[in-house]
Amino acid sequence: MERPEPESLRKLVALLRPSVRNRGDRRSFVRLAVGDLPTLEGLDWESSDETFFTNLVDCLSDYGRMSSGQEALWMLLDYVKSKSGEDSKKRIDKLWAEMTNSQTLISGARYQDLYALTVQIRHPETNQVVGVGVLIQNRIVTCGDVVRAAGNDQLSFDKSIHIFLPKSVGSRERLRAATVETLVRHHEDEIVVLQLLGDSLPGTVHAQISSASDSRGHKFQTYGYVGAHDLPNDYANGEILGYAGLDLEVDCVLLRPDDGEIIHLGMRGACVLDLNQDKVVGILLRPLRDRRAAAVDAHIVNLEPLKSILNSGKGVL
Repeated sequence: MERPEPESLRKLVALLRPSVRNRGDRRSFVRLAVGDLPTLEGLDWESSDETFFTNLVDCLSDYGRMSSGQEALWMLLDYVKSKSGEDSKKRIDKLWAEMTNSQTLISGARYQDLYALTVQIRHPETNQVVGVGVLIQNRIVTCGDVVRAAGNDQLSFDKSIHIFLPKSVGSRERLRAATVETLVRHHEDEIVVLQLLGDSLPGTVHAQISSASDSRGHKFQTYGYVGAHDLPNDYANGEILGYAGLDLEVDCVLLRPDDGEIIHLGMRGACVLDLNQDKVVGILLRPLRDRRAAAVDAHIVNLEPLKSILNSGKGVL
């Protein structure tokens, strides 16, 4: 795997340092975590904490995958997790997801890349992030609240909004314009399908979607922003509770975040990944404290019915 970016490396070293208080314990610590790897022979076991853990991370990153199929660096972190409290475990999971631009949980398995699927939606005058959308079939799906916050108050078909594409699209022009192609008004929170103006995005990663009908009790992960501005990005994890029991043509699904996890305002429009089946099953409509279900912090729209909508062309459904 690629070596971590400087900020991720700094966080990694900070997480690893408390694991080995004495320099004399370093060899046994590393051996218990990853075994005797040839790549570790050049380590200076007596160097400062900062130097030692930085070099250790570099060595394991360069080594890549073990015979088990897991990344060597992940095996080190997984061992640290086994000796850590719940707070440290969550910090490790979140940092690993940030480092790999992928969702890597306890098993070390790799899932759809939420970062690569997520498009920033920005206000055309301030250029501030007001929410996000998800790339599906060369279009962007988001919710009406986000499009309104981006300056299109009436959800008009002829008024463009600004979007910022992830690095994964491989395009120099990441700041692009998009217009409303299809509007789904079957819910108090409209679902909006945006069409990019200009060239299409060949080779872009698109969400692999599925129905949320079998997702009750599954774990989820979502990705967006801490606030509705250019604030830090963040992941949120939790459980998919199931359908809200409302009579809606677009199914509403309830989410419950894990303890300490927050579904932020800046996550509106974000895709929700069912980690049990590795499929995107919905988009986040709004953070809320739902009156109908205790401890529910958000609801999403089931994406499966949108497959036909995406191919329907411009209009209101």
